[in-house]
Amino acid sequence: MPTDSNNSAALDAVAALINNLDPIIARYDDLTQQKPKLEADLTASQELEKKTLNDESLSHDVATQQLIAARAKSDVLRVRVESLGQKIADQLKSVIAAGQLAQSAGFAIWHQLHQHRIQRSLDLFHAHFKLPWGAPVSINNMMEDSTLAREVVTLKVPFEYDHTHPIAYNLDRIRRLRQAFAELRPVVEAEAGLTLEPAAAPALTVVAA
Repeated sequence: MPTDSNNSAALDAVAALINNLDPIIARYDDLTQQKPKLEADLTASQELEKKTLNDESLSHDVATQQLIAARAKSDVLRVRVESLGQKIADQLKSVIAAGQLAQSAGFAIWHQLHQHRIQRSLDLFHAHFKLPWGAPVSINNMMEDSTLAREVVTLKVPFEYDHTHPIAYNLDRIRRLRQAFAELRPVVEAEAGLTLEPAAAPALTVVAA
């Protein structure tokens, strides 16, 4: 069916964005794992400098040679630590940017599902009920709080970038996007009558501070 084909294409587009995160996150993790050893090497080199300066058993010439070597090594390691720190920071920005894009695309899918559930609730209500004239109740609010709509609310959370939380929190959400989408996709595929909009470059979706 055309609808199934359109939906599959839209869902596959989100899956592709999530798949594209793998090498970006892997690079970030690799850089991060290099940092402790490099920092430990720098600390050891700096300790050797102090030890050399305090070792009175060494001749002036030997102490000077050892100190020059230790300080040169420390200088190299210090620059490398700083360089690695910048690479990690830059790679983290890449992870967050790609993650937000995937989150936003997933959120767009969820939003269409949620709106469809609200419309289903509204259709059922109109088919079987009628509010009294002047009733102090908003039908729209009622439908947003309907069982059908509320059933899928928790599925949206992983697809929101929450500026009220630290980077580590959002990075963890991004790492879990594959599982989150694996839970969302079958619900969307099973939703009768839902026709997803064609995949497009989505705007970023965030939780307001």
